[in-house]
Amino acid sequence: MSKTRRISVPLALSGVLASLIVYVSSGTAAAAESVPELQWPPVTANADRYPLTTSPQGDVTIGCGSTHTDSGLVYQDVVTYGAAGTETRHLDHVNNCLNRPVVDKVGDLYGAANASTYLQAYHNNVEKWRYQVNCSGSWPVVGADGNIYVINSAKRLIGLSPEVEPGQTQPKKVLDIPALGRCGDQLRATTFGIAVIWDYGTKVNYYTYGGKNLGAPQGAYTGDLNFPMDADGLLFYPTWVGSGSTASFKVSAYNPLTKTVKWTASESTFGNGASPWLTFPTPGGGAVVWGQRQKMVGGVPTVPSEYMQVMFFLNSVGQKIKEIELPKQNSAGDLAGNNYVTVDTSGKLVLVRDWKKYLTFSPYNVPYITIDVFSAYNGDVLQAPKVMSGNSDNTQGEVYGYKIKASTASSTIGPGTLYIPAQKCAGGCTGSSIGNVKVYPVKITGLGLDYPRGAVIETPPWPASPYVALGDSFSSGEGVPPFESGTDETGLNTCHRSTAAYARLIAGTSAKIPPFGTNGFRACSGAVTDNVWDLPQANEGIQIGLNPDPTIQLVTISIGGNDMGFSDFATQCVISTCDVGSAAYNTALNKINNEIPGKLETTYKKILQYAPNAKIYVVGYPQVIADKPVSAPDDIRCVYMQDGATRWGDARAARDIVQKLNEKISQKIFELRALSTDNTRLRFVFMNDPATSPFVGREICGVSTTSYFQNVDQINPDRRYIFHPNQLGQNAYATIVGGTINASS
Repeated sequence: MSKTRRISVPLALSGVLASLIVYVSSGTAAAAESVPELQWPPVTANADRYPLTTSPQGDVTIGCGSTHTDSGLVYQDVVTYGAAGTETRHLDHVNNCLNRPVVDKVGDLYGAANASTYLQAYHNNVEKWRYQVNCSGSWPVVGADGNIYVINSAKRLIGLSPEVEPGQTQPKKVLDIPALGRCGDQLRATTFGIAVIWDYGTKVNYYTYGGKNLGAPQGAYTGDLNFPMDADGLLFYPTWVGSGSTASFKVSAYNPLTKTVKWTASESTFGNGASPWLTFPTPGGGAVVWGQRQKMVGGVPTVPSEYMQVMFFLNSVGQKIKEIELPKQNSAGDLAGNNYVTVDTSGKLVLVRDWKKYLTFSPYNVPYITIDVFSAYNGDVLQAPKVMSGNSDNTQGEVYGYKIKASTASSTIGPGTLYIPAQKCAGGCTGSSIGNVKVYPVKITGLGLDYPRGAVIETPPWPASPYVALGDSFSSGEGVPPFESGTDETGLNTCHRSTAAYARLIAGTSAKIPPFGTNGFRACSGAVTDNVWDLPQANEGIQIGLNPDPTIQLVTISIGGNDMGFSDFATQCVISTCDVGSAAYNTALNKINNEIPGKLETTYKKILQYAPNAKIYVVGYPQVIADKPVSAPDDIRCVYMQDGATRWGDARAARDIVQKLNEKISQKIFELRALSTDNTRLRFVFMNDPATSPFVGREICGVSTTSYFQNVDQINPDRRYIFHPNQLGQNAYATIVGGTINASS
């Protein structure tokens, strides 16, 4: 017998205190110059504030900018340095002043020049294309699909291919939809689509790569107008609670795909007058919150009150793992200044801090920089601190230090490198010491691209899978447990991929039916057509990749039933009526005739594009309920189907709906096959041939005493099993689908 375990108050408190760390970097300024190991010599930049961006190949690009100096306006050309520090791209600031450049996964550059109405694309120094957006100041972003997105003057979200197709002069337009926002509004790329920061930077709206408007979060989500979001679009925002000395905040994580708040970190987690400044998402769904709260000694605030800068580390369910206090003054009496935080794709957090060292002689103080690397997940120190300092000994020559000159609160990082734009100066570091501003490529072992940008542009391709099984519950094997690990987790993933689904049974059984590979079984219970190619489902993403996969040889799919509203229709058949002319019947029929054809056509075309070398078998739906004439006697196995407007009317209406859905599916395939030779790769697999189908007579209430379907009156652990094929039904599916594929030419 288990017993309730009680934790003593002192022990519980010690657990809280264990998560609180006061971090004082061991790096302090030396009297002589100390610069961390660099990847290559620093390079001069002609402006003191300019955007930097990095590529997966290890390049860094300094964007165009300008600065007012005592001698006039100084411009910065667009310059790219390779991983070895050699100049690989140089674009003049006159015609090519890309002031917010972005790079794709191969290192090509995209941006809009000052006052230009064009979006420009470059491979090295060669312009690939320029696209008219009819407004200046556009802010492009690279999507997970490799395409380039921007808002034009007509307030439309435009997606463009990175390359120009042979014989063309313009990139292919892959998206053109009305969007909230205007030219110049910031865009964020996620694994599933684009977020638009609009209304002068006060609101956010989500769109999929397929053009579906997912809308905006509801409620008070604008507590942080930086709109921090992770690679999957999870938006982190604070809300304030309490007042005065007890004021604090809580952090929420909003999921735009489910349109719900995934979690909220309780305000008691922070407490003691805590307030947030910036939030940095971490890979996996957590976040690090940078803020302040009252200084704590022994778990209680000091008197008089003193506020400390703090990093709060939250995991993927909102639990605080650790908090680290960052004193404003170190043991040497040096004062901390600005802080720059960046998280990389591997979960490292890089903290760069400005410091001021005081002297007893003129110029009385010099700046220096410290660099610390933590785990973004738990706050552990991962590498020894680094210090970048100048000379503070006036007997050894000029006194000077190094001060960060950055335009954002984040540092710029790339593979193995932290890029610090720093000014060599002393005292208040005022004036126009522009010539002393350089970019220092500091070596940081194991560092990746900045998160979430790096995770998005480096979205890996799907693993090779010669056979891919797509679709809904009839293909996933709903109703036939056990299910694959990770696909039966309530609230997270209920794709219910059965280990005995028909696709599993036939995979790898013949030369025409190759094996799955590592990621071929993708069907998911509850899927609609959008989930196949556009709208992620069950925390997994969409079922087909964003880019074509020529290695796929075979695709099977059942889809359309949930678009028709199969579950709602079946429910009415059981608890009310679904007879011809009923609301349930009319609703399903309207969707079959007016909504589903367009959805099926789009989905089939997307699959044809995704798997350009595959044969694609669209699997129909079997009849679930037996054919019952008016004269048929009562049947205790399905009494719920007897009470339509006419006797057994519900049963006949249910069969009619399945038949009409199958007819619409096969009709759409016939139409598409007629359009091109390539489309003849699409084929329909009929489930209900009266002469050969093993399903005939084995429907619920069929002539056989052995049904191939889960019935209402059976003891099912999950109501979703009802009206789905049981193990015998999946075996029958395998017989029909496998036989059709093997018999085809």
